[in-house]
Amino acid sequence: MVTWLFLLYGVSLFGTVFAEAEEDTTIAEPQYTLEEVLVTASRINESPLKLPAQVTIIEGEKIRLHGVSDFGDLSYLIPSGNLSSFGYLGGLSTFTMRNGRSEQVLFLLDGRPLNDPQNGVLNISTIPLCMLHRIEVVRGGASSLWGANAMGGVVNLMTKRFGQGLPYTRIAVKNGSHNTSVSEIEFGRSAGRSVGLFVSAELKKSDGFRTNSDYNGTNIGGHLSYSIRPPWELSVGVRRYRGELGIPGDTVFFPTPNAREEDYRLDADVRLRRVSSLSETEIQVFSSETWNTYRNPDLASRETNRNNLSGIQLERRFPLLERHKGAVGFYGERAIGDLRREEWRTHVYSGFAQFDMNFSPWMDLFTATRVDLHSEYGRQLSPSIGVTFPLGTVCALYLNWNRSFRAPTLNELYYPGFGNSNLNPELSTGVELGLKMEFPTIRGGIAHFRQKVEDMIQFGVEDGHWAPYNVGDASVAGTELDIEFSREGPFSGGLNLTISEALDGSGSQIMYQPRIKAGGYVQVGKTFRDEKLEGAVLVSGEFTGERISETDEELGQYGLIHTKFLWRILNLTVFLRLRNLLDSQYEVRQGYPMPGRDHILGLEWELWD
Repeated sequence: MVTWLFLLYGVSLFGTVFAEAEEDTTIAEPQYTLEEVLVTASRINESPLKLPAQVTIIEGEKIRLHGVSDFGDLSYLIPSGNLSSFGYLGGLSTFTMRNGRSEQVLFLLDGRPLNDPQNGVLNISTIPLCMLHRIEVVRGGASSLWGANAMGGVVNLMTKRFGQGLPYTRIAVKNGSHNTSVSEIEFGRSAGRSVGLFVSAELKKSDGFRTNSDYNGTNIGGHLSYSIRPPWELSVGVRRYRGELGIPGDTVFFPTPNAREEDYRLDADVRLRRVSSLSETEIQVFSSETWNTYRNPDLASRETNRNNLSGIQLERRFPLLERHKGAVGFYGERAIGDLRREEWRTHVYSGFAQFDMNFSPWMDLFTATRVDLHSEYGRQLSPSIGVTFPLGTVCALYLNWNRSFRAPTLNELYYPGFGNSNLNPELSTGVELGLKMEFPTIRGGIAHFRQKVEDMIQFGVEDGHWAPYNVGDASVAGTELDIEFSREGPFSGGLNLTISEALDGSGSQIMYQPRIKAGGYVQVGKTFRDEKLEGAVLVSGEFTGERISETDEELGQYGLIHTKFLWRILNLTVFLRLRNLLDSQYEVRQGYPMPGRDHILGLEWELWD
């Protein structure tokens, strides 16, 4: 109900303000993404070099450069990022960092949580990259800023929006292996100096490379902004996803050649923002509605699950004296889950504070604390402290310590017959030491991290009852290296390497966590005739070491090479992307083969008029 009120409010608001702004038709230079520079590693706007954490920023232009349409295909750009995929298009794909589980990575959409309250994860295969202006990835615990589920890190998906400028349109059509087709359309319009509207849509279809792995998915989203009067701005964002797909199951234990699934998700938010020379205040109200239906006629089974997540965020940023900054805020959330026709509700109220203090040109101190009060597991305190030592203007040495947690999901708490309402959150303590550099043509860093996790939620038997309990623990340690270079000439590229070890309480390797993970790319491009013509070749690759499956079997290491060829004439671009060029046979999850060599050929038209 809340979601539909958002939609009706946004539509009525747009009609009103568009009428008020018709008379002002001043045309500015083309500019279709007017997003403030915000680093997710801090609630306060800061340069990434100053922050005591490792941050990966993937701009929209880089997403388009790599020619991918799925977030999982970008995992080779993120140090210690690990894709967990069942192989078929639209199927469940999740993402982990620093050898954690997918429930321990918090996904945000423009700063508000996206993780499904029922299972604790986000299916990243449903994320339309064409709608994203920027992706910010923070590695390491961040619950002191963002609350539950930020043990392994935070991924903030920042959507496109339109400010003043000439009307913008982009149309893309792509076709490839397994009868796969992707159609994308985007447009941005402004009305005077007050109103900006950006709308995008994606339609993706495929027959799949396995029996019963076909897919038909649609994403539609938009963002409306209205400058009421300086310094106030009101914005409304909506995204809707719907997918129908086959669920082939695994090839070892339980194939399901006739199982089908339908997925639906609707996200909406309203944000009121005030920016002045001295402070910044923001209020955000949001809602997410999710449901999925699974049918397997071979077993005469049908199961539907629905849930809703709604909440409010208030935040104020302000200066302290001459060289310090602060931020305080409040967060409230309500989750409702319909699990096998039983409805369950939880709520949480949180308060947080952050202070960035510049004591001298050679030291910055960052402190943050958050308190979460949950209706089921009570109070949770998440502090952090970090210090950065600038080494001139291009390098910085840093050290941080943090405590983070992962909240029990609705399934773990209440699923009929298997839930345990006495669960406590998983707790982690982490420490990280690193060096970052940011030269005009080279940027990167190296970090060593250690993390101890306690009260991990694992299924087991107590008093004859099979249910989740806080019985596990783990220790993780590793080193990350990340470097990226770009020149005014034709060359650019990047390389990252992670060497780590993740052990459970018995000293065994945690399943599906590789000891070695590497990725990189090299691009060569050239423009001609006053940038009217362009040609480029991109080669990218990734390597994942051996892993242990849930049956204690060892999954072999694998390496992949991809390439993309691009030609642009004026506003028309043609590209060809070849994935898994060497046709490697591999599995990310046991029993779920991944696609072999495939291709996609695309045509893209972009213009401002």
